[in-house]
Amino acid sequence: MGPLKSEYLSYLPWCFVCFSAGRRARRPRHASCLGALGAAHAHAVSPALAAGTARALSDARVDPRLVRGALVWCCGGPCVWLSLSASRDSGAALAALAGSYIASLVAVPVAMFVICGRAPVPALGPPLWSALCTLPPLAAGALYSYLQRSHDRVQTLNEPPQSGGEGRIVKLQCPRLAERLSALALLYVDCCERLREAEGSLYVGDVLTTLVLAVWCVSVRALCVQAYARCGLPAQHVHTLTLCVVPKALNTGWETSIDCVPAGLARLPAVFLAPAQALLVAALAEYEDCEVLERDEYEVLPYHR
Repeated sequence: MGPLKSEYLSYLPWCFVCFSAGRRARRPRHASCLGALGAAHAHAVSPALAAGTARALSDARVDPRLVRGALVWCCGGPCVWLSLSASRDSGAALAALAGSYIASLVAVPVAMFVICGRAPVPALGPPLWSALCTLPPLAAGALYSYLQRSHDRVQTLNEPPQSGGEGRIVKLQCPRLAERLSALALLYVDCCERLREAEGSLYVGDVLTTLVLAVWCVSVRALCVQAYARCGLPAQHVHTLTLCVVPKALNTGWETSIDCVPAGLARLPAVFLAPAQALLVAALAEYEDCEVLERDEYEVLPYHR
């Protein structure tokens, strides 16, 4: 049953989500700004909010294992597949995710050292598989979209111009339904893994406390992103940042290489964070048909036989 384990089967929908995102990706405006904001919010603002929440919970005499588990899960890298499956502007989303992921290579070990007392050395397997299942499908999707648009350009040059000189609108259909089903399958696998890691004797009070904690952490991170709109960031970029920096990857390999968060109560926050993140993303996602509309410069040129 090795090849049929959920850890391996989950890479199929993951690849499809990345391929679909590559098809929708266009060169984003202000890519460096999005990357810097994604890194700063995910690994500076979010940990600071988590630390403040942990301090309040410690004063309220909440179980230290729950507090430590919540801190660990709030300091992880981005959840790439969840953010890409809900983002209409894949180019801007990739810029924000890239900045957050690159910063996580330094920020996550530092956070683990502060929380647990020593920096972890994760296994190379999970990051390697993640890279193999993310980068090639993204590149393949972008190449497919480029070839399709090039073919459309050739056809347009061989057609007479439309009346009014307005040019032609190119529509690129994307299989968003299949992409969302793939994201739901990944969410199901993720929730099952978190439940398996958190098995043990639980009290109702701990469960309710963890539920409130998960909802609070996700909501506060999302609300803080909205403050960037008051600083002049366009609303579309604020929306993309919210989808990209709020969801956290709950299986990055860093936390499993140390005894800071052993199986049991310390991993209970992740059980509630996974569906809480998905609920927020589902509420913010745009559900229109995926039609990438673009007007190329050649379309307004005069037609010559």
